[in-house]
Amino acid sequence: MIKKLLSLTILIIATLGLSAQTISGTVTDLNGAAIANQQVHIMNNDSMNPYSSSTYTTGSGAYSFANVPSSSMGFMVYTYDCQQNFQSVYVASNTGTANFTICTSNPTGCSAMFIDNPDTLNPLVINFMDLSTGNPTSWAWSFGDGTASSMQNPTHTYASNGSYSVSLVISSALCTDSISFTIYVGNNIPSCMAAFYYVPDSNVTNSVDFFDISTGSPTSWAWDFGDGSTATTQNPSHNYATQGNYNVTLSISAPNSGTMCTDVITQMIYVGSTINTYSLSGTVYANNNAIIGGVAGLFDVSNNTIVGASLIDSTGSYYFQYVPAGTYIIGAAADSNLLSGYANTYYGDVVFWSTATQVTVSGNQTGLDINLVAVPVTPGSGSISGTVGAGSKSSVENLSIILTDDNNSNEVVSITITDASGSYTFSNIADGTYKIWVEIPGKTATPITVTIEAGNTISSGNDFIITGNTIVPKPTSISNIDMESILSIYPNPVLDILNVEIQVENNTRCSFEIYSVSGHLIHTQYANLNTGSNLIRLNTNELAQGTYIIKIENSSNHTMQRLFVK
Repeated sequence: MIKKLLSLTILIIATLGLSAQTISGTVTDLNGAAIANQQVHIMNNDSMNPYSSSTYTTGSGAYSFANVPSSSMGFMVYTYDCQQNFQSVYVASNTGTANFTICTSNPTGCSAMFIDNPDTLNPLVINFMDLSTGNPTSWAWSFGDGTASSMQNPTHTYASNGSYSVSLVISSALCTDSISFTIYVGNNIPSCMAAFYYVPDSNVTNSVDFFDISTGSPTSWAWDFGDGSTATTQNPSHNYATQGNYNVTLSISAPNSGTMCTDVITQMIYVGSTINTYSLSGTVYANNNAIIGGVAGLFDVSNNTIVGASLIDSTGSYYFQYVPAGTYIIGAAADSNLLSGYANTYYGDVVFWSTATQVTVSGNQTGLDINLVAVPVTPGSGSISGTVGAGSKSSVENLSIILTDDNNSNEVVSITITDASGSYTFSNIADGTYKIWVEIPGKTATPITVTIEAGNTISSGNDFIITGNTIVPKPTSISNIDMESILSIYPNPVLDILNVEIQVENNTRCSFEIYSVSGHLIHTQYANLNTGSNLIRLNTNELAQGTYIIKIENSSNHTMQRLFVK
């Protein structure tokens, strides 16, 4: 009997050894180098005997799942690449190899981006312009009404007014990327913009605190946490069952003239083990006195995103909690109902984010005080005005607009903010030439140059559009121009020669400058224009694929700017 029991035990052990084997593999980058600490997952599709697990690669890029149970359905081994794309390998049995070759950083800066502009004659006709980077070679558009296009810059006619979720997927030999926007067709313009940030709970594993920072005074919130759970509170907390990536969606609504105009944002978050967080605090002053109300913002330099907001209390103090280690910029703005005459100011007491003093966080910090910059007085009779829009949104409010003199020092002349319609105005401006800047942390701005002078004291139509991480003059923006119109720029997109047909009222000499959307001057050409119609041909052979700005300036320093695509 003992011998039989021993034989049975050996048989059971042997059987277990056959049914619990190992699935392993390696993860390498596009150059063949090992990737360490890459999370790899495994799961089967057997509802009767479900199995899932995850592990991390070693320093040599290797990983292993031991004691994998037998499954007639096989196993899916998967990981996520640098663009959070799902990469998987199917293993038919409970023993085998699954190797991955993935990107660890975007090799060409591939980033999908587009803007939409309604046709001036028919608001149901939308012109889409691809502003993606990374030299994509294919485009896949979904217009949100069941139709699609593979053109780079399509034009689409919608059947009716309304909001539509438009997506663009770009790809090249090295990378892919996608982006989605909700656009508003017809007169369906939103008055609010959804936004949020999240902070892992430092005390509870896989617990996340969400904070709404939407604009437009929303009155209702609908959260989808990406794991089947939802909430309707403004600032919820949520416990996830497992670590991983989740697509979190926030939908907001706000009353507007008796209706509810709405907005939606989706953001991928990572839920993992608890991390160390810290606190930051300081006091905001104006003319050496602590202000009594306003808001402070926290900008993550590494991730190029706003990650926190804090109300400034009656003692002038702000306070950020749960801040992970990293590098940040802090900005502050006074409540305009309580204090006027001061600009939105960054830590370091400057008005441009690019010159702000960065804060490196590795522990709690206090005394990060900000002295608001006073808005200069401008004793003149001129005025400068325009608007700011973003993607499908025709207007963005509460943005800082800065007017500087037109020299290398860019000395601040005046500062204002956009109103609810996205409009701004500088009044009492003295004669001179100026630059207009839209100031948003993390975004590269291209200014508009204007001139105020006798007989030409009003400069209007200085419009900007926010596209991804750049702020550029709107394609239709004209400032102080004594040219009647640009009749056409063609072809657009351009292959070799860009034709600019232009009509002027008087003989003049003009410069034709081509800039990248980040503001770098690439090409300059001069031409003498005669009264009436003129045709200028610009050679674009040496330009790489992408989006560019052509700036036309006459002898009186009056300018006109347009976008074109190569």
